[in-house]
Amino acid sequence: MNIAKFQEKLLDKALEAGFIEAEVYYEQNKSIGCTLYKGEIDSYETSEDGGLSLRGLYNGKVRR
Repeated sequence: MNIAKFQEKLLDKALEAGFIEAEVYYEQNKSIGCTLYKGEIDSYETSEDGGLSLRGLYNGKVRR
């Protein structure tokens, strides 16, 4: 499932659960780095991180 469809389903479930308003925030970061020594790859590093947050109005209070 792609992230857009997941966000839509999450919002639908939040509204079904009684949230009056709701929003989803998703962020993903990827990076690649390498160092060269005398024209050759000496080292490389890859990283990936991200997160998802749901926030909404439930029983008159903002819930996360």
